[in-house]
Amino acid sequence: MKTRTTPTGAAITPSEIRDLATPLTDDASLDPLQASIGDARFVLLGEASHGTAEYYRWGAALTQRLIAEQDFSFVGVEGDWPDCFRVNDLASARTTVGRRSLRSSRAVAS
Repeated sequence: MKTRTTPTGAAITPSEIRDLATPLTDDASLDPLQASIGDARFVLLGEASHGTAEYYRWGAALTQRLIAEQDFSFVGVEGDWPDCFRVNDLASARTTVGRRSLRSSRAVAS
C-alpha cells in the first residue's frame, strides 16, 4: 500500500482515508459533518472536479442545512461571472428578470 503525503507533508495511506471517509447516501449522512462544524463562523466548501452533479447536490444540501439549522446568512461562490450574476439577480430580485422569477417561484410554492 502506497503512502501519500498531504500538501503539508503529513503521511496518509489509502486505508486511513477509507477509515475516515463517510459515505453520502442521504441527508442524514451530513449529520457528522454538521456536528463537526459546530458554531464555526465560516465553512469553506471545495472540490477538485469542477462540475460533477454529485458535488453540486451535496454542496446544495449542506448549504441549505447551514442556513436553516445554523443561521448562516452568506454564501460565497467561485464560479463563472455570467452564471453567478444571474443567480445573484434571482436571489436579490434586483432586476426585472429577478423580480419576475421571484414572483413565479412564490406562485409555484403557494
